[in-house]
Amino acid sequence: MHILCDDMKPCPAGTSGTVWFVNACEFEYFNDAERTAEAYSPDSTMSTAGDMDYVDEEGSLLLIMSVCMFSKSLDRGLGQAGLSDK
Repeated sequence: MHILCDDMKPCPAGTSGTVWFVNACEFEYFNDAERTAEAYSPDSTMSTAGDMDYVDEEGSLLLIMSVCMFSKSLDRGLGQAGLSDK
């Protein structure tokens, strides 16, 4: 697992970035080739669900936002106010 900045380089401690995993197997989103392509690194060796995390100065991984959870909440019509109450 890697926390990478937008330029695909490791984020310094305390800086948020996207969580990337080394691919164990290929996957694809159902009927969504564009989303599938966005989930893979340029060299296709890693993939992401889009979650934003960071590693603190002590090396602990801290979740900032799960894009999958946010997307599902918006699909259910919760919007920003509904998310802040959880």
